[in-house]
Formats: sequence, C-alpha cells, structure tokens
Amino acid sequence: MGFVSKTTKNLLFVCTGNRDRSPTAAYLYKSNKRFDVKSAGTMQSAKVHLDENLIKWADIILVMESHHETYIREQWSEILTDKKLFCLDIPDDYECMSPQLINLIRGRMEVLFHKGEI
Repeated sequence: MGFVSKTTKNLLFVCTGNRDRSPTAAYLYKSNKRFDVKSAGTMQSAKVHLDENLIKWADIILVMESHHETYIREQWSEILTDKKLFCLDIPDDYECMSPQLINLIRGRMEVLFHKGEI
C-alpha cells in the first residue's frame, strides 16, 4: 500500500468553559466532510478541558478570545510550530446555539475560508 494523504483537517475550537461558544462552533462544522472537529475549554472545570493531546491532535486551533490564544501560546509553544491558530474574537456573551452566536461564528469562519486560511 502506498502513502495516503490526509484529506480532512482537525479543527479545535477553544473557549473558556466549553459550554457555549466552542461547542456551538464544533456543532456547526462537525458535519462538514473536510473537517474532524472537537472543542475544549481553558478552565479546569470546562466540560472538556484543553490539554496537550488536543493541541497535538489539532491542525487548526480557533479560539474565541485573545486571552485563549495567549494561554495556548504560553502553555504549548513548543508544539504549535506546525499549527494554525486564529482568534475569532467572540466574547462570552452568548448562550449555546443562540442565533446571534451562530451568525457570529459563521461570519468569522467565512472570512477565514475566503482568505484561504482554512
């Protein structure tokens, strides 16, 4: 058997508690055949706590706020070299699956798709 190239990208969405923003984003893109999707939070009490294994798994990390990006860069700088990391700049003002949150996520992701970043 020859080498088979990976056709899907691993997207990791990160927020604080993994209760509203990142699970909503993961839900929106989990059925897209181009991606394998997971979500996590930076707080110890997050539903899924962000860890080194998730960072290693991800090809593209999408954080909701700049402090999430800072946290990831401080904790795992040595394993981020081949990863793309983007801040969607979505504040913690929305409930899970709210129409406003869905529209914000889709809009910010569309900009990244349009630029060819993802």
